[in-house]
Amino acid sequence: MAMSIGSPIIAGAPDYATIGVFAPIMLIFAPFLQALSMGCQYGTSTTCLSEISPEHRRGVYLVFCRSAW
Repeated sequence: MAMSIGSPIIAGAPDYATIGVFAPIMLIFAPFLQALSMGCQYGTSTTCLSEISPEHRRGVYLVFCRSAW
């Protein structure tokens, strides 16, 4: 949920002339929100991948989670 909120904030952020110093603050906050969301999802996705992967291919499955991060 938080990951999807950051993109519209970035896309719809007004410029500096419209709202002043709050515009760059919005552009700093939105990617921070997305990164925080990704950090929270990383642990659960890694656990899920390790549980569903075959034992002899576990490392191959987990590298996809790490490379997407």
